[in-house]
Amino acid sequence: MSDSLIREKPTAFGSSRQNNIFNVIKSDRNLISKDKYKEIQQLKEKVSRILSIISRDHMKVVFFGRTSNGKSTVMNAMLREKILPIGMGHTTNCFLQIEGTDKNEPSVLIPGSDEPKSVNNLSSIGNALSREKLDSDSLVKILWPKEKCRLIRDDVILVDR
Repeated sequence: MSDSLIREKPTAFGSSRQNNIFNVIKSDRNLISKDKYKEIQQLKEKVSRILSIISRDHMKVVFFGRTSNGKSTVMNAMLREKILPIGMGHTTNCFLQIEGTDKNEPSVLIPGSDEPKSVNNLSSIGNALSREKLDSDSLVKILWPKEKCRLIRDDVILVDR
């Protein structure tokens, strides 16, 4: 693949060639069975959804694994700062999403609250989370200053579970 193709942003499924194929299929229903037509339509929809995800300006990296297997430790190492609570036992009891912010101070957005909670360091993030009654499927957003971490400057979002 040439470099120019790699750098191109994916476009929505529906170029003129693909639309022409679907127009021919629609115009002559004898070409394929109704079941095959439905299957092709479903595949077209899947490709469209995948392309819309790929064309987003940010990328999410999600870490899954057993309790105390080092997910938060790896993320802290990638971020070159101890942002997430680590230790023996079940320290991350919900989804934690780290994303960059242009603000100078880190903050935490907890579900059900419109106001970000200010945090100064790792222990205050842990304290803020321990005071909340969060469901295991809750998503807590940690807004970390982009100037502190090169990795999240380019719209990379990390999710810990």
